Amino acid sequence: ITGGLGGLGVLATYEIAAAGAPYVVTTSRSGRVAAGQRELVQLQEHMRQTTEQYNVRADGGDMAALNDIFQWIQRPDAPASEDLDIFNVCLAGLAQASSLEPEDVDKLKGIKAHIEETCAMLQHEIDEKRGTSREEWLLREMNKRIGYINGLLDKHGGARTAAAEA
Repeated sequence: ITGGLGGLGVLATYEIAAAGAPYVVTTSRSGRVAAGQRELVQLQEHMRQTTEQYNVRADGGDMAALNDIFQWIQRPDAPASEDLDIFNVCLAGLAQASSLEPEDVDKLKGIKAHIEETCAMLQHEIDEKRGTSREEWLLREMNKRIGYINGLLDKHGGARTAAAEA
């Protein structure tokens, strides 16, 4: 579902899950439900109790990105949905590569910046609004992913910080 984290997208995702879909893949440009949309987050959490949901940060108008998502979902060696982790599967190929193109390094830096932004938002929720243990767990997982990306950037000669780029 493109635009799957907006109001109509979350409702459509919920309906598909309620109809018995084993998994649902949503795309959005931001990669998260808009701030202040607590009802959508609650609906999404309820839906995830019965159906696997994978959010992919991609522009629904980017046919190459959508094609990559479809190819990844339909690959013959796809693990069972409960073992599916788009982040780790996608970056595993980069970890095995002997070198990366400059645009791949730029994509990694963009992913890292997005994860850091998400971590800052989670930390704010934890600090200011008495975040839940789930948010604390998610923050730890996101920080692990930043470490993984830093390792890839180091391996392939990409600068890890803006200070290193200057």
